[in-house]
Amino acid sequence: MEEGRRRWEDLETDCLVKVFERLGVDDLAAGASLVCKSWRRASLSPECWKILNFQRIDFTPWGSFASRFKNQMKAASPPPRLSFRAFLEFAVRRSQRSAVQLAFPSGCMANIDDVVHVADECPRLEVLVLPKLSPEEEERMPGLVAKWSHLRCLEMARKPCCFLELLTQISLNCRSFEVLKMSVGRISKEVALTIASLVPRLKHFGLSNGYICRAEMMVMLEGCRELRIFEAVNCIGFAVDEESKKALGMELFDCRGSKLWTPRSQEFSAYCFRIGEV
Repeated sequence: MEEGRRRWEDLETDCLVKVFERLGVDDLAAGASLVCKSWRRASLSPECWKILNFQRIDFTPWGSFASRFKNQMKAASPPPRLSFRAFLEFAVRRSQRSAVQLAFPSGCMANIDDVVHVADECPRLEVLVLPKLSPEEEERMPGLVAKWSHLRCLEMARKPCCFLELLTQISLNCRSFEVLKMSVGRISKEVALTIASLVPRLKHFGLSNGYICRAEMMVMLEGCRELRIFEAVNCIGFAVDEESKKALGMELFDCRGSKLWTPRSQEFSAYCFRIGEV
């Protein structure tokens, strides 16, 4: 090594922390912490664990991350078996209640008990991406969301059956709330009016694979005067031409794949009825 060139392991801890803040939780847990003592010491800083994104991690026992994480925890007695819940608890514990962003994995890997754990241990969350929950599990969400007073952004796998109650708790407890995104849901006139009434400072609304008519969309645009980004991707119920997009004056109006009516519209309406959509 050339004289005067600093080695990575010789960097000051605060410098390493700044670097590690940009790593994903998988690399942070099963990569950086194994290199040397100084890197492991830096990786233990709660500052490195403020953003907990689990969406792209393969938690299968035969996946590469499983063996990497096993090496990280081999000193534990007994050594833990990798599961999403085990790694969630590990990462949340490392954050020491300082996490500000958390994204659950897609699919059915997480459940309401995991969300409850996060509600209890991550009170400073600002951005939350929820897992897919059953209707019974969704019923508990209004009480949980009330614990996140700093929440700014909520993303859901689908519009929950208790959506109106959830919005009520957000309006009462989340004063900085400004981003709402979800998939698979119907935005009725009542829902549109409730959104405009309870979260009028909404800046970003996103709906994908859902149902929303032009009239309901206009209710939201007129009621949420600070709305700058409106996404309705692959939705049914309305169509907007380029001139209309410009007239709305939005920073981003994304309605890719949305149509006024398709052969699946009636099927979608029947689905909404079955799951109790408003």
